[in-house]
Amino acid sequence: MKKFNLNDYILVHITDYGMNELIKQYGQDFVTHCVLPRKEVIDDKDWYRLQAHSIPDWFGHMIWATNPAPIEINILIP
Repeated sequence: MKKFNLNDYILVHITDYGMNELIKQYGQDFVTHCVLPRKEVIDDKDWYRLQAHSIPDWFGHMIWATNPAPIEINILIP
């Protein structure tokens, strides 16, 4: 069985709703300096390379059973 550490990086697709929520919670400077530089385009889609623990930290209060969702449900594990 493969081990996965929450400090490992994953790729997530942040939705427009999720990006707007990040701006509301943390400000435009945070998004500009901490999120956007981590963008990778894969198959014409924007993915963001983040440590796995960032997802519940940033989106935890809105990620479980929310519509619209802040990130798409599929992630990529590099």
